[in-house]
Amino acid sequence: MHSLRRLVRLAGRLGDARRPRAEPDRDLHFGDLHHSWDALQADRRRLALAHDCGFTHCLPVLREEIRLRIEALHRSVAALRVPPRTPAESPGASDWVAELRALEAEFGELEIDDRRCVLRVVTEPIALKRVELGPFALELVWSRFGETRGAHCFDILALEPNPAGGRDRVTHPHVQDGTLCAGDAAAPIERALADGRLGDAFALVRSVLETYNPKSAYVGLDEWHGTPCSDCGDRTDREESYYCTGCHSDLCEDCSSCCRSCEETRCDGCLEPCAGCSDPTCSRCLDEVGGGKSACRECRADCRDCSELFLRKALSGLGLCDDCLAAEEADESDLHPEPEPESEPEVQSELELEPQSELRPLTLAPLLSEDLLCPAIPTRPG
Repeated sequence: MHSLRRLVRLAGRLGDARRPRAEPDRDLHFGDLHHSWDALQADRRRLALAHDCGFTHCLPVLREEIRLRIEALHRSVAALRVPPRTPAESPGASDWVAELRALEAEFGELEIDDRRCVLRVVTEPIALKRVELGPFALELVWSRFGETRGAHCFDILALEPNPAGGRDRVTHPHVQDGTLCAGDAAAPIERALADGRLGDAFALVRSVLETYNPKSAYVGLDEWHGTPCSDCGDRTDREESYYCTGCHSDLCEDCSSCCRSCEETRCDGCLEPCAGCSDPTCSRCLDEVGGGKSACRECRADCRDCSELFLRKALSGLGLCDDCLAAEEADESDLHPEPEPESEPEVQSELELEPQSELRPLTLAPLLSEDLLCPAIPTRPG
């Protein structure tokens, strides 16, 4: 337990840090609004870049960060809608000392670090839905009074860290990088600090750590030890898991595949073989080609005449389907009929042309004259 002199000296420093202003937090709300908007635009650019590059495994994380940015924007806008209130009077030294004594009694020990301007207490070990998260140190940095608001004045440190699988910066569903996402408790914490009620502010921060709100969690408790694969059930770190863009399910590396056409990550249930090349292809890249078959863009083509889709290998060299090819061949045959083959003349033998007569013996006597047989011998004149 700290001495009264020590606490009185500390009370003076807290009172100096807690100097009231006419509108103490309104400009801070505007600053948070601008910061959340800039961060949201940066997250949107990262999401678009990841989608264009095909980094589908990190898309769920980026979408979740965008959702949290939008919630922060809503809180900032809601805070700005509240009419400014007159700041409460700064507590006196006795009020600060009473708060410090109550704080020390509530948590058992109060650590004071004058160099860092920190008040530090430690919680009991915290477990949420059978997930052991260990004890946490709650550090109030009083030098941030007037510079930031509410829960952002606290640093939350895990003393026995059991971070989310693949997310070492998330040591609690509502703590990332030592910053608390207070949710609905943000406004009460802010009011407690503005009024100098240190005990109430620390108790509210502890209650946030002891409560689980899945709507504002950086990582859900059901995914704390990794994301379950929708196919085999094995758990994988969120940053090492894959995301099926067809059925929006999480996959491990062994159960993930991709469409050979668009190269997007898909599960086996969202892929079917192409009728042409048999490669696994998603439904978005397949088209019916007749006969109850589907083909990817590389294996299908339009018929040149009827414009129907067919397997590319089923078309002729002229790019025609069977029906259009047969029709074209029929048209060509009508325009250019083939000449009939000339018939060869029948050759008939003389025997067929003239009737056969009876053969009679050939006699040479009538043909031979005496002149032919005994030619005259010329005589010489006298």
